[in-house]
Amino acid sequence: MRLVAALIVMGALLKPTLLWATEFPKAGTRIHWPELIDQGEGRVAPIERGILFVPANRSAQDTGAIALSYWRFRRLGGPKPEQPPIFMLDGGPGFQGYDRNSAGWYLNYAEKFHEIADVVWVGQRGIGAAHPSTDCPPPKNTTNTWLDPTFGAAVAEASKTCKSLWQSEGVDIDGLTVPEAAADVEDLRKALGYKQIILWGESFGTHWSIAVLRQFPSSVARVILNSIEGPDHTYDDPAGQLRALERIAADAERSPVYADQVPEGGFIEAMKTTIRGAEQNPILVEREGRKIKIDSSVLRAFARGYLDAPRGVRSEAVWPAGILRWIRGEFAATAEALDRPNRFGDFWRSASFFQFDCGSGISPARLERLKNDPALRYVEDPNLIYHHACPEWPADSGSEFRGLFKTTVPALLVHGDWDLATPWENALEMKEQFANGTLVRVKRGGHGAIWDAMEHDPNFDESVVAFLKGETDLDIGDVTLPPPDWQL
Repeated sequence: MRLVAALIVMGALLKPTLLWATEFPKAGTRIHWPELIDQGEGRVAPIERGILFVPANRSAQDTGAIALSYWRFRRLGGPKPEQPPIFMLDGGPGFQGYDRNSAGWYLNYAEKFHEIADVVWVGQRGIGAAHPSTDCPPPKNTTNTWLDPTFGAAVAEASKTCKSLWQSEGVDIDGLTVPEAAADVEDLRKALGYKQIILWGESFGTHWSIAVLRQFPSSVARVILNSIEGPDHTYDDPAGQLRALERIAADAERSPVYADQVPEGGFIEAMKTTIRGAEQNPILVEREGRKIKIDSSVLRAFARGYLDAPRGVRSEAVWPAGILRWIRGEFAATAEALDRPNRFGDFWRSASFFQFDCGSGISPARLERLKNDPALRYVEDPNLIYHHACPEWPADSGSEFRGLFKTTVPALLVHGDWDLATPWENALEMKEQFANGTLVRVKRGGHGAIWDAMEHDPNFDESVVAFLKGETDLDIGDVTLPPPDWQL
């Protein structure tokens, strides 16, 4: 069995791979082996590294199996049957899995929970340590920015190439969807012998968790969702991003750091005025003997921030400084950021990324609202990659998948109101769907705010631990993080 496991793992590391369904064990087969994880400071801990073979496409016959990776920490102190395990569903989609020599993720994300229950990280089908890992060759003759006029056509062509590549290898790409990934979680629960599980979803992992809740409600004891992406939230909301910037700006305007520098009307109005001015009069910046054009599309693309924060400083802390440069007519840093090499590398996204996200898609009503959003005048459309790529990908999880749902499973929903990736408004839209849910607003919290909130607020940290242990009737208030180290 160890030899078989070693051969499977070696095969999973090959990119691209020629092994496929007919050479795999049947769905339901599980292979696992012990590894040691570096915990830092010379400590190591055992972890179970495993592969579960799951159906490649449950809605079709004779499509064979694919390999889903997982990582499991056994509870410190031994089994506790009444305590459900914590199933961690990561973000992206793009979770690559964990390197056994990396201490940081254990110290930051697993150590505390390791004392409560078994902790299981669930891999994403078709991504990272999965087999196959459906990486795509990068788009050609373009840069990794939608400001390049060739970007849209290059993305569409790269999507066609990637889809054809994996179909020619015998991969049933129709099975690379979020509903199938939700069924993977259920299959893994059964394979590991758990009656129920606690879901901990992060960003895309919340979208994935909601699909598990919808499809297998009796299998979930409790759920924690961190930075919520609802069923119809795959396409990002420019209005929500602008409102997050408004909250950041309002906080900066109250800071003594900018006491004598807040522009008339505030930072947001200054940003809008600069963008409107560039609509009529683009700015030309001399850089290394060339003229670089800074027009309104460039400014919209950088409106969410383009300056690099110093080490240990939150990225939001440099945003007001960028606006101050703009209103002083200083665009050299913008030109430098625009001119910075931005290459794809050997691989781009994956077929699974596009099948997951394009399959989740967007409802017609929300698409119409986003297309006509007045905020698009001031922040670049965050969904351009979907507009160009998704017509080439066949997945569609359906209108019912994107619709609202109700659940009585106890839920703790945690969301930062400075989150530019999954705006706070996502959580407001979703909170009524959780009949036994508690929504915690992390003021000044960015993407993935639960971790900063737990570190900053001991009471909140204790509440999260209590919830994981089964205390669901908790009075949990909002958390306010300290202001960032605002930069000039």
